[in-house]
Amino acid sequence: TAAAAAAVATDAPAATATAPVPAVPEVSAPVASEGATASGAATDAPAPAPTPAAAAAAAAADPADASASKRGRVAEEGEDDDDSGDDDKGNQPGGARKRDYPKAKKAALLFGYCGTGYQGMQRNPGARTIEEELITALVKANTIRAEDAPKMQRLQFQRAARTDKGVHAAGQVCSLKLRIFDDICERINAHLPESIRIFAVIRATAGFNSKSWCAGRLYEYLCPTYAFTPIDQEPNRMYRITPEQIEAINKVLSEFVGTHNYHNFTSGKTFKDPSSKRFIKSFTCSQPFVRNGIEFVSMKVHGQSFVLNQIRKMIGMTIAIISGHAPEGSLARSLGPDRMEVPRAPGLGLLLDTVYFDKYNSTYAGKKHQSLVWDKYTTVIEAFKEAHIYSNIIQTERNEKEILNWVKALKSHRYEIVVGADGQPARSKDDEGGEDDE
Repeated sequence: TAAAAAAVATDAPAATATAPVPAVPEVSAPVASEGATASGAATDAPAPAPTPAAAAAAAAADPADASASKRGRVAEEGEDDDDSGDDDKGNQPGGARKRDYPKAKKAALLFGYCGTGYQGMQRNPGARTIEEELITALVKANTIRAEDAPKMQRLQFQRAARTDKGVHAAGQVCSLKLRIFDDICERINAHLPESIRIFAVIRATAGFNSKSWCAGRLYEYLCPTYAFTPIDQEPNRMYRITPEQIEAINKVLSEFVGTHNYHNFTSGKTFKDPSSKRFIKSFTCSQPFVRNGIEFVSMKVHGQSFVLNQIRKMIGMTIAIISGHAPEGSLARSLGPDRMEVPRAPGLGLLLDTVYFDKYNSTYAGKKHQSLVWDKYTTVIEAFKEAHIYSNIIQTERNEKEILNWVKALKSHRYEIVVGADGQPARSKDDEGGEDDE
């Protein structure tokens, strides 16, 4: 009878899977390791042939079909990746069994770093990068497998924003699949330098991608006010900005708000290139404050995304206009179709402050997942900024005078495009590196 057949099927041992499992970018179904049964118990003997009743029951509920069906739902709906996890149990410390460790789940990592001494955020073979430090710490904390570290696509790793050499971040976010422990932040931070800190690890949907879901980014530029010294004066550390200058700075910054064409603020793009257009939500300058005897202002720009070098060139153009180095009408011309060489401010003062996930939150938050908002971490983030980012920027500027020397060189900056022998604009040294969230 059907009941008897079902009973026989229940008692029959599961056959070892031998067919290769296709690679799935978003979700990977668990695969029994070689020489192990589906239950995870190792065995050297072949599984007995299934009875006819067991074969019939298996055909009625093909696990491959079920897995494919779930993968389709996950990709479409972004639901939990309940079947994701480690594909083997051979690399657990102390020979621990696979089920003793949590399955890998998609998550958002909120972290900050001081970029001094690093060749940028993005992993680059042979270079010291933030991602290399992070991945190494994740392996040591046993949150990802060592064999997956060289192939970040296995982790479905993605960053919300790239930062260039020496650029900092107080609120960077990356997405990846990892094992989530109750003390995961402490585990990872134990293997990171003090200048890189994990603030939070938050479960996300299986389809979460920190770059494609990012709705906006807020950057900050910490700038000594002697950068705005009038052209007829010599800039020095004792300079103090006037209220009228602060008002003038904010007026210039407001001209960037809205949608404009930034082909002159990047490289490799023309005025007709649609990707040259970017939307700026806000751009403001703070009141001055003094640190270690130097007066600073903080300029913050909130935009959807930015092209290569855009922020540093917006800062550079603003400084050149306020100090009187830029020719009259330079701002309007720089946003127009004519080619122009816009000065690029040093990367020292630039930091990624916050990334926003408004669309993701309105779609998934409150259903099964937390909102990706960072208000509850404000205190710890601000403390990190003061201790590891602001202090580094200020001390580096005092010792190396990076921004001061750049300001002094503004007098010789050429705003006209230099055309090469081939009739094309010559490549500028400013074309190298920069923030790029494209």
